[in-house]
Amino acid sequence: MSSEDKFRLFDWSQERVRVLHYTWIAFFLTFFVWFNMAPLKTAMVDSFSFLDASNFKSLLLCNVALTIPARIVIGALVDKHGPRVVFSGLMVVTLIPGLMFAFGNSFMQLVISRLLLSSIGAGFVIGIKMTDNWFPPKYIGRAEGFYAGWGNFGSAAAAGLIPIIGLSIIGGEFGWRWSMAISSIVTALYGVFYYFKVKDFPTGKEPIQNKNKKVTSVLPVSSYAGLLSSLFWTIPLYAALGLLASNLQKQQIIAEEFNSAKTNTISVTSFKNVDAVQVLTKGGINNFYEKGDELRLYAKNDKTSYISYSQKQDTIVNSKIDASLLLASRGEVYRKGKLKIKINKTTLQKQYNGLAIKKKYTAEELKSVYKGQGINGFYADGNVVRTYKNMFNKDILYIIWAILGIFYIYKAFSILKFNIPRLKAGIPEEEKYPFSSVAALNTTYFANFGAELAVVSMLPMFFEGIFNFTPQMAGVIAMSFAFVNLFARPLGGYLSDKMGSRKKTMLMYMIGITLGFFLMGLISKSIGTGADGKTILAPMFDGAWWIVVSVIITMFCSMFVQGAEGATFAMIPSIKKDLTGRIAGMAGAYGNVGAVAYLFILTQVDYKSFFFILSVGAAISVVACYFLLKEPKGSFGEEDETELEVA
Repeated sequence: MSSEDKFRLFDWSQERVRVLHYTWIAFFLTFFVWFNMAPLKTAMVDSFSFLDASNFKSLLLCNVALTIPARIVIGALVDKHGPRVVFSGLMVVTLIPGLMFAFGNSFMQLVISRLLLSSIGAGFVIGIKMTDNWFPPKYIGRAEGFYAGWGNFGSAAAAGLIPIIGLSIIGGEFGWRWSMAISSIVTALYGVFYYFKVKDFPTGKEPIQNKNKKVTSVLPVSSYAGLLSSLFWTIPLYAALGLLASNLQKQQIIAEEFNSAKTNTISVTSFKNVDAVQVLTKGGINNFYEKGDELRLYAKNDKTSYISYSQKQDTIVNSKIDASLLLASRGEVYRKGKLKIKINKTTLQKQYNGLAIKKKYTAEELKSVYKGQGINGFYADGNVVRTYKNMFNKDILYIIWAILGIFYIYKAFSILKFNIPRLKAGIPEEEKYPFSSVAALNTTYFANFGAELAVVSMLPMFFEGIFNFTPQMAGVIAMSFAFVNLFARPLGGYLSDKMGSRKKTMLMYMIGITLGFFLMGLISKSIGTGADGKTILAPMFDGAWWIVVSVIITMFCSMFVQGAEGATFAMIPSIKKDLTGRIAGMAGAYGNVGAVAYLFILTQVDYKSFFFILSVGAAISVVACYFLLKEPKGSFGEEDETELEVA
């Protein structure tokens, strides 16, 4: 074998290697922009009077809302126009909503721009097609795994770098805005660079265009069973959007705020059609007890002596605390004698003066209070009154559901209109493929990538609550779950290439996920029910050794989750090469469907039960793969005898 034929992963003299690197960087940047909001939550909440920690969730939901249909649409566009144009266009066009969000000043502007920006999450699908165009079947698993593993790390990079850029390097009132804007601008500039630096196919391997063959967004099928399956697997795509709409409808947004110490203008409609009221007052010492049960205040240059305030104390004199805060240079919050957070002098005073909720009123309760005593009826509980309205009313929700139903009917009609004449005429052997494999891979990506998105959102809270970790330590463990992507996902693709059976590789990984999440369910145990009716969890065993074992279990599970993602997309290009974009789009969309479904389930159950549910979801996928997944023909094609070398 000549040296020119060898494929070295970091040999930039090879054009396909350069394209691979240019493409994973494009994917990395799109994910960096997609996940640039959550790390700046505190800065955003502090900047807007209409935004609080609770309704920030509505923006997080908007951030994934249109990714599902976007991946379907983008998949079809890639098959029709090629990945170079579509990837470049996506990176450039999403600059508009990116800047709209970065410099938005109203809640509606933030919502609309984030909805539009959620489509950038479809960038992943494009690179799958580009990689497929440049690498032969026997190396596709490794190439796709490397592309997806390194590109997906953009989400973890955003979590670490965006706060540093916005709050530390730029700083000031608008630092967080410029960090978001810069990420969108850099991505758009790279989109222009990408357009001029890559091409869709190697020279001499461009496919022959069949002018008589119609390119459509509809996924062709090869049998009537495949037709019925296509209609069935399209339903969850719209159902997930309906569930997202329902969750958004329940998000309560601050409408107005009134303060007993100020002159307030109360209109006739201020308390009309309001869905909730919250009465707040200065939280004082209790604001620190959200993260622990003891506050220690240290004087300047004093590292050992401190004044301690405990949640167990029957009475605490506010004047004494005020005096202590004036003298304190820093503070520390402890839980059960273990340090949770460190607080500087400025944050100490700010947090002490921060508002805390004293009482909540539902729509029915607030009407009777306001009718009898006006706003003074609420001031009896605190000095600040906030009215809340749902993001939109139920009539609009029903309209959205109706529109989604109409869209599904139209999509189903398009599937039938396109495929029935083809099936009646007979499908040529070279155009046939098993749609059951598409269905099986929908379940795998639902159960692996969908689970990953859900788990990374709750893992910090899980470890912080169970083991009394500091937020920083809990965050490191959560970040490591995503960090494993750098090698676990490429490994999944590599094993898919090397094991000789892509189906067996897929089954191995999904069984591993089933076991991994089952073991994570055993990390904690239930020790009763709290006053709020929620299950209280504690470590299954005491001692530092169990913390170590729990972290090992988490990494073990993460290895299989990320590896399964690599194995999934190592298989997709082998099903039907000219349909790679559309198949990748559907499977990719099912990852987001899984995230929506699992995040909804998370609101209904405790963490322990949630891990067991994730395990059951993976087990169902194992069964689906065993019966539905077919070993692709030619998935280890010999048309390119080059040898993969990492150098």
